[in-house]
Amino acid sequence: MAWRFKASKYKNSCPKFPKKEDWITDISTGRLLQSFGNHIKANAFYMVFNVDNLGGGALGILPLNSTGRQGPDLPLLSAHSDYVADFDFSPFDDNLLITGSHDCTVKLWQLPSSSKNLKNSLNLNSQIVCTEERKIENVLWNPAAEGILAVSSAESVRIYDVSSCKKSLSLDEHSDMVQGIAWKGDGSMLATTCKDKLIRTLDPRAQTACQELKGHAGQKESRVSWLGNKDMLFSTGFDSVRQRQLFLWDLKNPSSPVCTHSMDTSPGVFIPFFDDRTNMLFLVGKGDNTLRFLEYTDRTPHITDVAADRTEQIKGAAVVPKQALDVMKGEINRLILLIKNAIIPTPYIVPRKSYREYHADIFPEVPNGQPSMQASEWLAGENKPLELMDLNPSKRAPLTLRAHNLNAPGSNSITNASDSVDPSKEKKLLKCDSSAENEKKSTADLSIENNKESTINSCTENKSKPANDLSENNKELTVNSTENNKESTVNSSTENSKVKGPLTPKSQRRASETIMQKIDSLNAAIELSHSPPPQRKFQKGNCVLDSKKYEEKDNDVFSDNKVAEDAKTEHSQQTRKSCNSMEETKNSLSEEVRETKDSENENSMKNDDEATPSNSSCTEDNSTETDGKASKIEAECNSKKDEKECLSETPKVPNGAIENKICKGKVKEETPEKTVPAKKSVSTPSRFINIRQLKFKHLKATTLNKEHHIENLKNLSRNIPGESDLFQVNQKRCAVPLSTTGGCVAIFELNKPCRLPDCGIPSLQHGTNVTDFVWDPFNDQRLVVACDDAKIRVWNIPEGGLKDSVNEPEFMLIGHQEKIYFVRFHPLAKDILASASYDMTVKIWDLTTQEAVIELKGHTSQIFTLDWSPCGKKCATVCKDGKIRVYEPRVSTEAIKEGTGPSGSRGARVVWTLNGKFLVATGFDKMSQRKLFLYDAQELGAPLDIVELDSSPAILVPHYDEDSSTLFVTGRGDGTIFTYEVTHEAPHLNQLSPCRFSNLHQAISFLPKIACDVSQVEFAHAWRLLLTHIEPVSFKVPRVKSNFFQDDLFPDTRVLWEPALSGSDWLSGVDAEASRISLKPGNMESLSKAPTPSTKQKKYDSTDPEIFKTDEMKKKELIGAMTSKLDVREDPLEQDLTEGVDSDEWEDIFQATQEHSKASKPFYLHIPCSRSTYLTLVTNA
Repeated sequence: MAWRFKASKYKNSCPKFPKKEDWITDISTGRLLQSFGNHIKANAFYMVFNVDNLGGGALGILPLNSTGRQGPDLPLLSAHSDYVADFDFSPFDDNLLITGSHDCTVKLWQLPSSSKNLKNSLNLNSQIVCTEERKIENVLWNPAAEGILAVSSAESVRIYDVSSCKKSLSLDEHSDMVQGIAWKGDGSMLATTCKDKLIRTLDPRAQTACQELKGHAGQKESRVSWLGNKDMLFSTGFDSVRQRQLFLWDLKNPSSPVCTHSMDTSPGVFIPFFDDRTNMLFLVGKGDNTLRFLEYTDRTPHITDVAADRTEQIKGAAVVPKQALDVMKGEINRLILLIKNAIIPTPYIVPRKSYREYHADIFPEVPNGQPSMQASEWLAGENKPLELMDLNPSKRAPLTLRAHNLNAPGSNSITNASDSVDPSKEKKLLKCDSSAENEKKSTADLSIENNKESTINSCTENKSKPANDLSENNKELTVNSTENNKESTVNSSTENSKVKGPLTPKSQRRASETIMQKIDSLNAAIELSHSPPPQRKFQKGNCVLDSKKYEEKDNDVFSDNKVAEDAKTEHSQQTRKSCNSMEETKNSLSEEVRETKDSENENSMKNDDEATPSNSSCTEDNSTETDGKASKIEAECNSKKDEKECLSETPKVPNGAIENKICKGKVKEETPEKTVPAKKSVSTPSRFINIRQLKFKHLKATTLNKEHHIENLKNLSRNIPGESDLFQVNQKRCAVPLSTTGGCVAIFELNKPCRLPDCGIPSLQHGTNVTDFVWDPFNDQRLVVACDDAKIRVWNIPEGGLKDSVNEPEFMLIGHQEKIYFVRFHPLAKDILASASYDMTVKIWDLTTQEAVIELKGHTSQIFTLDWSPCGKKCATVCKDGKIRVYEPRVSTEAIKEGTGPSGSRGARVVWTLNGKFLVATGFDKMSQRKLFLYDAQELGAPLDIVELDSSPAILVPHYDEDSSTLFVTGRGDGTIFTYEVTHEAPHLNQLSPCRFSNLHQAISFLPKIACDVSQVEFAHAWRLLLTHIEPVSFKVPRVKSNFFQDDLFPDTRVLWEPALSGSDWLSGVDAEASRISLKPGNMESLSKAPTPSTKQKKYDSTDPEIFKTDEMKKKELIGAMTSKLDVREDPLEQDLTEGVDSDEWEDIFQATQEHSKASKPFYLHIPCSRSTYLTLVTNA
């Protein structure tokens, strides 16, 4: 039969859409941002999908077979601080999930081993795999090699070896943004689609592009997929007239596609899913409501349309692995469709008459889920096929969760020349280090480091393992078998001390003191080995890791992982041996002390103060040996103490006390505290490193109700220079510039929200253009306005607000020669104002005398911004010449420090943080991309930290809340407020949850801390200026016990709404600190003093204690009733009174039977059973 007449076994496959009650409904997927990911992924046990919670930084996690309404009980994983662009399940470990986000980080997550451990808010272990300079767009595991991960960011693709946590390969062949990546079925090749309209096939291990194919002509996104192990590709995209296309490529002839399949003009991007076992191709378009099924054949026409089924509008889709299919119902494939607020599982069924038997003809063998090679083999250039398995339920093991353990003992990991000392040999997941400098350590240096730290490492490594797996220098502590070395050291020194002869009293005392110091060091090391590890930050290269303690939960995570358990047991045995060797070393030293004491006593009794030359030499040699031995262990024990913030100090017992105990014959050792073994839970696996928790990470911005809004705002001026903040508020009123003639500034009372009239709004009229304005922080009625006529006008707003327009200020400040950029009030001193002008000078004014008292010089170009330090002694400026300067106005009119600031000429801002220790500047790079720069205020050298945000022409305006150390940044025309927590340790700028709004704002202004409603856990309060209205925004932190005052979030705050000193005092050199007050309301109790919750009594209890009986009481009554009915009889039983017959009587019976057996008549036989009873038998002849 010709091939064209051969019917396909899958041509009649059709989707079986479930009923609506079998959908997964009520999930937050209504507003997902655009990304190159599929928005949903699935393995044999879990499904993970994007949700719009936390600004898109959270993921929803559900068991694969979930159904029904989820609602607020949906398990959420707060994965990143920004939108999660892509994620992927490990093909060999059902517990591992990789995520990539727009916060430029890639994280590895350990999921629970049981769906019962999925909770509303998941607290899972995670590990930062890498941190890129640009947003992460795609993450994808290698389908054949374990631990090989591809990550795309901007124009580059990186290959990471997650098992040893190294950036192994880098592919920079692209000239524009990478839109999609796909691995070949055997994991040997990588295909990418790019915004430059080229499709590239790459050999990652050669780090070169093999071929470049001219892709789709459209400007929109394109996707690519391999045809299994074949050298053929599918690509989807758009042509020049926005018509969707499907191309089939043969890499043997890359000049043009083998087949072109054109479809409709819908804007949705096609996501291709190809099943290389059945040649079924599914095309799912984002935003489409049609699910397309096509088939591939080796001969023309290659692609055949089979079916197109309509469903709900699709946001994303995923394919379930073959192992999870219900093959006994003819399920050949299963798609999971993500729609608005719901998920639809869609199985494709091959129709058969009966499903009682397994149909082997439609189910080919599939990969068994085990890697064909390790990362080291793949990186070495090897290619191995995957092992296959039969889907027949009777021939395969039941489906269980595969905890393959990426770095479990026994798995082959990367090996290199320094394996003997490489911490990666422990086969644990480490914090990724992309720094080439740290990778070039020589073997000699590492071996010296290991020998130096062997004594402490052997005991401290496993004790600290459940909570943290990295040492203070960000290297994993490895257990080295050093028992022989330590024993030989002690034995050799002991033998030398015996051979060398007796010691003089002076040398004995010196040797005793040396050994006692050594015992103290060992005591510290032993106590350290039993103490929990300190929490701190680890930094290595460009990757930074924070650690914290997680609560122990999910106790059954590693119950199925016997390999890891065996390795853990073996590891703990090695640790016990190493600790025992340290105890033996200490005991031997104690013996030496005792011998030294005894010999010292004997010599003192003989009064032998003279030493012979031989004895002197012996003394010197022995003291040298003792000192050498002491120095060895001293170095071992102090190797960790030399590192900064390495370990907590261990109290030492005074030498005299130990000597007294030794003289009695025993060395009294401090008993270490008994430690409870860590439970096997999600939080305890050693191959994961915990991320530090930020108190304000999940802050939430809420817009108050419309009744608090000021609406119908018209003629808002948007021509105010970029150096101005455009909008200012205080506790009573706000100031808004209007675009009417005459430079008007409207004043609105915040306690009178209303709908403004269409015209006739009272305002301050200046007769010229307004450049900037600011409220006096100590006087809510004073407004200072700078204009382009080089004058500063000071207005006094009457109580109750403006009734009519006013054109005469209280007074004016005249002194600048050109128009003014901005004005800034002093944070502590009253009536002190700073202003900057186009004449490149900064003047400091005393409003009391209405004169300029100080003029700061040194700027060579336009001054972008100025900010006073929290202490009020200094001020910082950023200039167009790319310099950041720090002035101390009362000391010098020239800059006392100068450094390189943000480049570019579009504008910048600066703000002091952490009580004046750091400066945070916002600006642009040479590519006009917005960035944050953090500087050390004492050095002003290179930035300590740089955070890249996005590309936008608006200048980022910062606001720093010193009580929470939270930095808010946003710009004109933005719809998002980016938030960061500034810390002393690197990384200094820790991104918090961004605050996204449904509309765009022009500016935002914050109120003083006193305006916050701390009873609602509000730590910041601001007002947003929009084009047509003004609305209040509340920034809160979610807390469980919100009825208590959260004293851990609200420390005593500085009173910045009252002056700390007068302007004249400040000018005369007086400094003052702002007073502090507590924000705690009088009717609230502090959270730290909250009582322990007790069991609540029932409000209504209808049970009568006299008649109410528990189940135990009922059980006892039933047993008592049964036993009472049983009679207790003490008389003997009937069989006990029965007596047997004599043996003679049995002989007579036997003889009678013999005689009558010869007769033909029946006879009667009476058998005596007792003395009074007989058994009569009637027999025939």
